[in-house]
Amino acid sequence: MPNSSVISISKLKKHASIILHERDVLALHWIAEQYAISLDHLQLLLGRYALAPTKTPGTLSLTRVRHTVERWRRAGLVATKKILASQPTWVYLTNKGLAELGLTWHMYEPRAGSCTHLYYINQVRLMAEAKGYQWKSERVLNQFPATGERRHRPDAEVTTATDGPFPIEVEITRKNEKSLSSILRTLLQQYSVVWYFVMTDIKPYVIQVIQRQLPPEAQPRIRIYDL
Repeated sequence: MPNSSVISISKLKKHASIILHERDVLALHWIAEQYAISLDHLQLLLGRYALAPTKTPGTLSLTRVRHTVERWRRAGLVATKKILASQPTWVYLTNKGLAELGLTWHMYEPRAGSCTHLYYINQVRLMAEAKGYQWKSERVLNQFPATGERRHRPDAEVTTATDGPFPIEVEITRKNEKSLSSILRTLLQQYSVVWYFVMTDIKPYVIQVIQRQLPPEAQPRIRIYDL
């Protein structure tokens, strides 16, 4: 757990009327790597860095999360947006916030067409990190040029204490069979195992595509998990 000392880098030290602590910087980096985060997931992320026991272990209260986000927003580091009525408000870094962290990405504003997919990717990351796995997001992977026959970036890469990296794919809608099989074949050329997280209603279809399109010896290399 990070300590509560103020980050010593001068340009990170003071923004308007707030002071950034190490926990702020860690959380903002996480959000930047994932493009954006919903408030309910931010409760879990900030709960990791709580300086005192929380009412629900590992989860910061929504009131305290909103207070933190407002501090960031007043400093111009983040923006917020309500996208879907069924989902909490989203938080994402502004260009100023990215620049203050020394990141060269441009501001990403989540939209209705992509936020559900992003929501589940963030959920998988929180779960993976709770198990002690290391996560490299798609945004980080995209910083490195593709090589060889690689034509598809996974949603992330995960490394465990003993093995990896493994690609993470999060599927919430049904892709056509040709597209899905092409993605799986490409990933299997790059990695020994693929971790595939799918919605329950499309899981039978994904399994059928794997059985029809991949050779028998390759099929066990696709690990399917329920979202």
